[in-house]
Parts: sequence; C-alpha cells; structure tokens
Amino acid sequence: MVVAKERSHALFILLLTVLTSWTYFAQAASSYQHTTTFPSENGSQSIRVDLIHRDHPLSPIAPAEGTTLSERLQAAAKRYQKRRTLLTSRGRRLGAFTTPITAESFEYVIPLFFGTPLQPFTGMVDTGSDLVWIQCLPCINCYTTHPHPEFDPTTSSSEAYVPCTDPALCTASNFSARGDLDVFAFCLVPYTAATTLTSALVFGSRDATNALGLVYTPLLQGTSPSFYWVGMVGVSVAGVDAGIPTALFASTDGVLFDSGTPLTYFAPEIYDPLHQSIAGAIPYPVAPDPVDAVVAKPLNRLCFDLAGVQSPVLPTMAYHFTDADAAGATVDFDLGLENIYMNDMNTVWCLAIVRGESGNPSIVGNIQQANHYIEHDVALNRIGWTSKDCTV
Repeated sequence: MVVAKERSHALFILLLTVLTSWTYFAQAASSYQHTTTFPSENGSQSIRVDLIHRDHPLSPIAPAEGTTLSERLQAAAKRYQKRRTLLTSRGRRLGAFTTPITAESFEYVIPLFFGTPLQPFTGMVDTGSDLVWIQCLPCINCYTTHPHPEFDPTTSSSEAYVPCTDPALCTASNFSARGDLDVFAFCLVPYTAATTLTSALVFGSRDATNALGLVYTPLLQGTSPSFYWVGMVGVSVAGVDAGIPTALFASTDGVLFDSGTPLTYFAPEIYDPLHQSIAGAIPYPVAPDPVDAVVAKPLNRLCFDLAGVQSPVLPTMAYHFTDADAAGATVDFDLGLENIYMNDMNTVWCLAIVRGESGNPSIVGNIQQANHYIEHDVALNRIGWTSKDCTV
C-alpha cells in the first residue's frame, strides 16, 4: 500500500483541515505573500502568519454585515455546547480517528498552499485536535459539508508516492500525540476588538532569552495525549483566593487549554465555589442568561443586569498553575475584563465561564486566552504565557 506525500510538508500539532471555498482565497491569498520569517537564536527560522477568526470578514463563514458584538457572543455561546460534546466524545474514544467537519467545528483558519505549483486551501487551526490532513483526488467518501477543493496530486511536481512503512510518515500509534512541531505560539485578539483584526500564529524555535518574560507550567499527559493539559491549583477573584481546594483540580486529568472552545468550562466542584466568589464580589442583581432561550440546554452561566450602570465596577480574576521552573511554586494566568465578561444582550452581562458536568475535563477557552501571548513548547513539555495586547 502506498500513500501520496508532499516532500516539503511538515506535521503540525494543529489540525489543519481543508473546508472552504475559492472565494475566500481570491481575497486572502495575500496573507501568504506577507507571511513573516525571522531567525531564531539557534539559526532556524520562525514563521508568523495571520490567524483569522471565523467572524473576520475574510472568513468563509463570516456573519452577516452589521452583526453586533452581542449577537456574535451569543453565537459563540451556542457553539460552545457542540464543541464540548465533541471534545468529551473524543476523550472517550481515543482509538477513533473520526473528526466531523461542520460549520460549528472551528474558530480560526489560515490560508494554506500545497504542491508545486501551489494549490490553495484553508486550514482549520485547532489545538484540541491532532491530525494534519487534506482531501486528495481520487477522493472516496469525501466530506461534503462545505464547498472546497481536493488536492490534485497529478498536477504537483513535488508530489511522490511512498510506502506506508516509510519512517517519515506518522503511524497509527502516534496519531493521538500532540505532534512533531516543537514550539508554536499565538496571540488571540479579543472578541471586543474589531472583527477586521487578525491574530498572530508563530511557528518556530523558542527564545532562549525569554525576552517577553513568559512564565511556564508543565504539560500533563492526561487520558488523551492529543490535548494540552495543565495543572491548575487555584483561582483568585479580585485578588482574593476563591478557596477551591487544590485536590479538586487534581481529581481529573487537569485543565485543558483549547483554542477551539469559546467558553471556559469548569466541573461543578470547581465552578460552584467560584460562582459564589464572583457573585459576592459583584454588586449588581443576577439576571437570567439570555442565551438559554435559544440553546438545547441551559449554559449554567452567571449573568448580571447592569441596566442604568454607566461605568460597571467588575472584579478581575487569575488562575493559578504549577510552576514549571520552581518546585512547589505557582504561576498566574491573569484575566482582564474582556476575558471574563460577555455583554450578551444590551444590559445583561454574563461570565465567559460555564458550569460543566462531573467527570468531564475543565477547559480554558479562547475568550479567556485572548490578549495573552501563549507558547506551546512540546519539546520541553510546557506551556508559557504573558499578558499582551494582541490587537497591536
């Protein structure tokens, strides 16, 4: 048995899935010409590309012109439920390689090109998935959910057929691993920023000088090695510890950093005391969640009615993780207001945090990862971050 292989193709730790139309590339191909490369400290090259959110005007499924921030946030809340179901099911069937591709499957995309001459595709970028694949001609049982091209190997001079036993190919035993790329980082613009802004995605070697001042927490193995598990040990609200025992965070595989999930999700034993701490620090009446009327099941978010409040006074938060560099120490993941609160409908503000179900993993979603430079260092088995304005 043989498979097609592009000689220059590198396996990313992200799922880059072909799923969109040629119209997008008529506008977005310029991102390829403006991809930035720069040398790292060991002489290798780092590459920076534009990471495009699904709500960006160049996205293949951008919302209609005139869509408000509140409408976008409500849509993100609805997508969260489908994403949570997907991640939970993947965690329970680690031997299965099925990844359903729908309009609800992704949050970020990048333009990709394969072959010689180049053939354009759109890649779904997702740290909660583990395979790199495109659909190739001849294609049997292809995904047809979205209009998209298939890679035509017969038109590529750099395409070659190799045996499935070739050591350069991934085997089934490591399909569920985080991947072969040692280091990558991103800086996500917040939902409150203009939809025309793009986020930064950087592939390349780590900075040995740590000029950005990143703090690091170890990566944990977890039940699914595809995911980026980390060890959370506590939460603070307005600088005060929420009183959640560290053992509760350790009762599961840890906490998962996932770029494909909009909302943050905590198991009840973690969420409930956090809910109490936040409610006690916010002097506004609790309100029903406006999204609950349009979703299959309630989100279990904490919402507040800020009617008539001109300048809301809301507490910040911080998550605490084990320190990768000092035994027994912790590092903080500070959250700004744009990471915590969602102005879902006029005067109603809701947390970007939901109450999950016992036994399911807790997830730090992309709303709370925004305005942080986050580095995934697979080689050194760690994730690092620093707070940063990702709009500049």
